[in-house]
Amino acid sequence: WSTTYGPNVVAVLPGSVDPSRTVLIGAHYDSRTGNPDIAPGADDNASGTACVLECARVLAPHEFEYTIVLAAFCAEEQGLLGSEAYAAAAQARGEDLMAAVCADMIGFLESGDALDLDIIDNPSSMWLRTLALEMAPLYVPALPVVDGSLPGGASSDHASFWAHGFDSILFFEDTDLYNWHIHSYGDTVG
Repeated sequence: WSTTYGPNVVAVLPGSVDPSRTVLIGAHYDSRTGNPDIAPGADDNASGTACVLECARVLAPHEFEYTIVLAAFCAEEQGLLGSEAYAAAAQARGEDLMAAVCADMIGFLESGDALDLDIIDNPSSMWLRTLALEMAPLYVPALPVVDGSLPGGASSDHASFWAHGFDSILFFEDTDLYNWHIHSYGDTVG
């Protein structure tokens, strides 16, 4: 990242039946602290980026009816710049983006907290939250999925898609007891 260049990294798995319809899986790859030269970001948001990479690994050998876009967005910490650029361009080109699933901070568990995955949605994305609630037990039965909400003023890449009229949900570790190392030198593995 620099103030003049911060690319999104995007991979596309073309759909085999109707490639004009897309589903996006994304996360931001930048981090921040008080010192721009030291921002480890293991949870915020290497954990979300690792999710996107794992999805790419698992999905790549298969064919799907619709196109799957896997994106690592730049500059979320500078104001959702990467996801905003992507969502605005998708809207401008009239992309049939059916759903965007974003992941932010999914790698931390506070001592004594229940292991679960919070989903943040908006009214138009309720169908996507419902789908995630139905599908999660089939693939990860030991991980409960619960409703979540972000604290006032907080946001992530999903909001860029909402702003451009796309349905989107956000996966988050725990909206009540999230990683207290956020935006610090302590956001490291372990």
